[in-house]
Parts: sequence; structure tokens; C-alpha cells
Amino acid sequence: MIKIQVVLYSNGCLKSLKADGHSSKGKKGENIPCSIVSAVLKTCAKLIYLDRGTESDGDAVSPGNLRLKVDSIEEDRILWVKGITDFLISTLKEVDREYPDILEMCIKDERQLGG
Repeated sequence: MIKIQVVLYSNGCLKSLKADGHSSKGKKGENIPCSIVSAVLKTCAKLIYLDRGTESDGDAVSPGNLRLKVDSIEEDRILWVKGITDFLISTLKEVDREYPDILEMCIKDERQLGG
């Protein structure tokens, strides 16, 4: 099971991302849903992490483990980060529809968390 927690700023941009685990579907190296999730998480996290208009910190200390915290987003980068965030969430939801038993996802925005 892949456990994913996404927290959004009130403007819909990614505030934090936490992912742990693997899918047990298929043989090692042939696990399509796990590969999709891994590629999307890593790509979206890397795009935000490397962007000069965002301040973020994160790590991927072991396979199946990813963390990203977005501390600030420059005004002119908000729509860009929002687009990446929308793509990330949309893709994860699609994987969950196709493979309903591999993801445990929690998506919240900061208003739900009290700030």
C-alpha cells in the first residue's frame, strides 16, 4: 500500500507532500501502478524543488519514501505551482480509480488544518 498525504495552501498550491510505501501488484520492476505513482511524485516534487520562484525542502531517503515541504511561492509562480499541483492530484486520483487497492490518499488544505 502506498500512503500519500497532500496538504494544500488555500490557493490550491502544494504546501506539503508525504509518500510512503509500495504497491504489491505484479513482480518487482513490472509494477505499473507503483511505477506511475513513483514517476509522478518524483517529477512533480523535483519541478517544484528546483524552481527558483519557490522555497522548499524535501528528501527521498529510501525507495518508497518522499517528502516535500513548500515554504513559499513567489507571486509570479503561483499559477505554475498550482498547475503542477493539479496535475499531481489528478494523476493520483486516476491511478486510484484504475487500481483502487494500492493507494491510501489524504488531501487537505490549510483551512481544514486551521491555518
